[in-house]
Parts: sequence; structure tokens; C-alpha cells
Amino acid sequence: MRPGDAARLRDGRLATRDTTIREEYRGRGWSKLLIRFALDDLAARGATITNYCPVVDRFIEENPGYAQLIDLDHPGN
Repeated sequence: MRPGDAARLRDGRLATRDTTIREEYRGRGWSKLLIRFALDDLAARGATITNYCPVVDRFIEENPGYAQLIDLDHPGN
């Protein structure tokens, strides 16, 4: 996920490829914060996600309340 991805919704769905955190900021929890913010934003918009990012997969596994955002017709991975 990258800043601005939520603005790239198509048919109420966001397709994620990867989550990128610059090297100097890794290990500080920024990816979890970014993913949580993006998923909360999608939920507020009534949108869904098609996910191809293993980091987002792990986040949703650890936070199953977000599983409802996965597009059942186009789940991704």
C-alpha cells in the first residue's frame, strides 16, 4: 500500500500489490499503522480489498475483524 492508494478505488474495490516502508523506517511498526489506516478508510467508504501483499495477509490474519473487507469475488492471494 502506498499513500494515495485508497483514492485509486475501482468499482468500490482496492487492489493491493505490496506495502512499502523505506529501509530507515522499518522495524518501527509503520507498516501495521499504514495498513490499519488504509483498511479503516476502506471500511468507512464501504469498499473492499483484493489483496496480493503478504504483509497485508499477515495483518488480516492477526486482526480477523478486517477479513470482512476482502472482496469475495476477487480475493487476491
